[in-house]
Amino acid sequence: MAHNPTPTETPRPRTIKQSDLQPFRAQAGAIAARYRKRLEPQPDGTILGTATELPAVVIDADSEPEGLSLLNTALERAIAIMLLDGRQPPTPIVDRPNAVTEQINIR
Repeated sequence: MAHNPTPTETPRPRTIKQSDLQPFRAQAGAIAARYRKRLEPQPDGTILGTATELPAVVIDADSEPEGLSLLNTALERAIAIMLLDGRQPPTPIVDRPNAVTEQINIR
C-alpha cells in the first residue's frame, strides 16, 4: 500500500529512471523548445540559465553553448517528469493568448 504523506509531512523522494521518461521525451522536448530561455553571464565568468515558464529549473555553465544545452536537457527532464506524473507542464508564453512577448529592462 502506498504511503500518502500528511500535509505537514515531507514527501519521500523517489527514484526515476531514464527509461521511465523515455515515452515522454519527444513531447517534453517539443514543449521545452518553445519555452523562453535566459542565459545570464555571472561575475565569476559562468553562465546562469533559466526559463520563464519553469523558474525552478536553473543551470550553471562555463559557456553559452554549454548553458543552452544543459538548460534544454534540464527542462526536457523536468517536463517529462511532470508528464509521467500526469501533470500539465506550463504553457509556453508564446502560446498564451494576450501574453507579453517583449520585455524592456531599465537599469
